[in-house]
Amino acid sequence: MRCFLLSVCAYLISLVSGYAASEEGMLSVTFVGTGGPEVTVDREGIATLVSTANGNYLFDAGRTVMQNLYEAGVDPRDVDTIILTHLHNDHIEGLPNLWMTGWFLLGREQPLKIVGPVGTKAMIEGMYAMYQFDVKHRANAFNDPAHLLIDVTELDAEGVFIDNGPLKFTAFLVEHGDGDPAFGYLIEDGSQSVLLSGDTRLCDNLIKHGQGVDILVSNILAMPDELAKKPEMQGVVAKLMTIPEAVELFNATQPRLAVYSHFVTKDIPHHSLDTFIESTTRSLGYTGALFLGKDGWSVGLPELEISPPPPAEQLPNLDRKVSYED
Repeated sequence: MRCFLLSVCAYLISLVSGYAASEEGMLSVTFVGTGGPEVTVDREGIATLVSTANGNYLFDAGRTVMQNLYEAGVDPRDVDTIILTHLHNDHIEGLPNLWMTGWFLLGREQPLKIVGPVGTKAMIEGMYAMYQFDVKHRANAFNDPAHLLIDVTELDAEGVFIDNGPLKFTAFLVEHGDGDPAFGYLIEDGSQSVLLSGDTRLCDNLIKHGQGVDILVSNILAMPDELAKKPEMQGVVAKLMTIPEAVELFNATQPRLAVYSHFVTKDIPHHSLDTFIESTTRSLGYTGALFLGKDGWSVGLPELEISPPPPAEQLPNLDRKVSYED
């Protein structure tokens, strides 16, 4: 109980300060949303926040990302950069809400920075077109249209794309079938490291970049064997991480903590899903530390402290800009 209360206090402090990492210079990973495209009762659209001393980086922006950031104790205005793994709809559905509502309601005062694969610029142009009515009519003396701009960087090759002292972000290609080009990301901050697989099957690049990382976050696909053999499922099985592949990945890389997120599941009741995935992972031979990602939960380095989200009843409403003129 004492650890739970301390974790809650830390989250409330982070919400007030606008900084999601537990201490300066320490990486923190918040599983903002851990679901796939399926509609379930306990996992929303995929989004993962990596917080550093230099800022907060949101990887993907699935459905309800703005609400989920809030419920995780993170002010959406404190997201500095959004980094997309690929352009499938379930990874970008929450982006318009974060962009538009964060501006006119919450008063974001700088353009969003978005990094993603080739095609990201065209997607952003389409978003602008879709929301032209708001772009034209919500701008006024209190809503500066300059703050609605988006600074887009497209990644057309693998390699380091953020290099800021000890903080380094490396993009590498993964294998996601009809979602390609798709990237995984290695985040390094001094001696601390986090690997995000993005959506992919097992591939050499994951094993190459994942060696000995502190936290390895893998997507996961789970369904009954009979369903996995059906013709209509072959394209799904071929582009996502099955449990046997995940076990092979974890055993080959030996992370301090292996994490499942982006749960793509078929015909497994939600109340037994986590037990099924964990027991299957163990039965296939992975004995290392394992966490099944849950919306709003976080892992802090260097201690790998796993913390729940703050109690909902203690969260202040985010219903207006920080301040108004008298």
